[in-house]
Amino acid sequence: MPLVTVDMLPGRTQEQKDALSKRIVEAMGEEMDVPPQATWIIYRDTDAGDWFMADKSLAQIKREREAGG
Repeated sequence: MPLVTVDMLPGRTQEQKDALSKRIVEAMGEEMDVPPQATWIIYRDTDAGDWFMADKSLAQIKREREAGG
């Protein structure tokens, strides 16, 4: 039973998550012969202030880009 975890920034709608889930389940079936009911998917929305690239949060990186830095 595969477990697919999708980490992303908040802002996606339930409809977008539903559509992506459908595609993931289809891909698992086509590529790995996994029945739909055996694929589990977890979405984890992480705030930009809690997601870091090296020593800067994505929120800080966004602020710097918007300020031209």
